[in-house]
Amino acid sequence: MKFTEVYEAITKHIVFNSGGIGSWSALCRVIKRHGSESVVNLFTDTLIEDRDLYRFIIETTAAALGLDRPHSA
Repeated sequence: MKFTEVYEAITKHIVFNSGGIGSWSALCRVIKRHGSESVVNLFTDTLIEDRDLYRFIIETTAAALGLDRPHSA
């Protein structure tokens, strides 16, 4: 196995998700380039976010990962 193959196999690409359209777009671009298995999508919760932001993050992350849309609670 070549070094570059090992490096790609163990590398994780971290996307900090603010809940905005820009970070969602960045998430989609990183997944498209590197595959969903190597992506970590992080959201730092301030505990004062609008409830709709959580819905947006859940739904758009699921869509970016190719998962079924979660049911609303």
